[in-house]
Amino acid sequence: MKFSSKIMTIACISMISFAANGLPAEAGAKTKLSVMFKDFPKGTACNATGTQGKVNLKKKKGHPLVNIKGYPEVGTIFCDLPDGRKIVSGINKKIRDDARVVGVTVYPNGKAYVTSSTEDSGLIREEFNKMIRVAK
Repeated sequence: MKFSSKIMTIACISMISFAANGLPAEAGAKTKLSVMFKDFPKGTACNATGTQGKVNLKKKKGHPLVNIKGYPEVGTIFCDLPDGRKIVSGINKKIRDDARVVGVTVYPNGKAYVTSSTEDSGLIREEFNKMIRVAK
């Protein structure tokens, strides 16, 4: 096997191995996401499933708060409402590739306000609509 063929073989194996890991190419391991569900009914409990990062659940001034450290764009963020309904938010799929710290406030009307701190020290503010849906 020629030297260049060996290099190509190693490069292909490396790319296949990386792809097989299933790690997202987006925000990444150092990204922190904090999602607050504001003005939802008292008794609303929120969580995240299918994440690759560490999930920490809190309350901030009585509002459910879901914190994810590492690969926050993976998984599903949801809330169980006191009336038995479950809502799901896809806001974590909207995280910018260059984001490192992201703060989100989600309202019952589906609006989400996102502030992202980027790798190059930029501060980006975005607004999204229809960021929650009723799952059941």
